[in-house]
Amino acid sequence: VHGEVDILRGLTLRSQGSLDLGVTRNSGFAPNVTRPEIGLDRPDNLTEQREENYSLLWSNTLTYNAVLGPHNFNLLAGTEVQRARWNGTTVGTTGLITQSPSYIEVPTVGGALLNPPGGWAGERAFMSYLGRLSYDYAEKYLLTFSLRRDGSSNFAPENRWGTFPAVS
Repeated sequence: VHGEVDILRGLTLRSQGSLDLGVTRNSGFAPNVTRPEIGLDRPDNLTEQREENYSLLWSNTLTYNAVLGPHNFNLLAGTEVQRARWNGTTVGTTGLITQSPSYIEVPTVGGALLNPPGGWAGERAFMSYLGRLSYDYAEKYLLTFSLRRDGSSNFAPENRWGTFPAVS
């Protein structure tokens, strides 16, 4: 979703956001139909896994365009924020005494071994400040300066921010 507003002549504000949402459910069953034929000592295995995740992204830019005879200027400044979270659980069982689907839905009945449940969760965040100045003369010669400052929760606090300049 985005919106754009012309504030003054040549000055535009743009804001955009997005949401990515995921819900997953996986069920798996690995029957032990090959053990008698090839001598593998692998029991039946039933697993159930669920996961939820989302990612939010929000960007805002302010752009100014000016033309002074053969001189064209474009100035952009903005911010961008992204946040993601996820969590999930898994549970499984082995040693089933039957492969009947109605029976394996209850993994602790009949002496089956319930594997220890597992889970995971996490989150991360990113933030950026950005700026760009573009100049062209008579639409023939172009010069661009840009600067970006990015922060990420993926790194230790003393290394979370980096500055990235560029000239072309």
